[in-house]
Amino acid sequence: EGYVAFLKVEPALEIFANRKELQGLGIEETEIEVRLKGSNSADSAKVVFSPEKGTITPSAINVKYREPAIVTLRSQGLGNSKITASTSSLNSNSLEFAFDFPWAFLLASLIGGLLGGFVKFLSSDKTKRSMQKIVIGGILTGLIVAAVYYGLGISVIGIKISALVNEIAVFALSALGAIVGIQL
Repeated sequence: EGYVAFLKVEPALEIFANRKELQGLGIEETEIEVRLKGSNSADSAKVVFSPEKGTITPSAINVKYREPAIVTLRSQGLGNSKITASTSSLNSNSLEFAFDFPWAFLLASLIGGLLGGFVKFLSSDKTKRSMQKIVIGGILTGLIVAAVYYGLGISVIGIKISALVNEIAVFALSALGAIVGIQL
């Protein structure tokens, strides 16, 4: 009928990401999953990440066999970046990422700032201020608020958004920044 045979499996270090294209210039992040396979050991190993470009948080992590862990990659600049990981005895596969110009971020931010500036104008004392000054100020304020929040992680209007970068969140944040932002 057959017989039982045990095959030796070499341990492997594997990294995986669902997204390979990110808005660049530090605007967007993605998660990278890392796992050690090929052992029933309860041990863990220190995994160190090496990005060509971008920032990985944390840059090193202890991973147990057969228990995946997650790190975060934030884009940096524009262009391509290769990410690898290693332990003292294993090297991972490599992942290629493209950091593209953040057109969607820029457009959503400008439109949100425009709408927010227009709302601010409509709710202001129209006799003292020109619409042009308020709307242009709203566009610039909205862009700055969104860039500071997503690029630096600083909430300049006191609102914490848990969502990753998406066009609706950028639009809304820019509009709110324009409405409650600085007085011009």
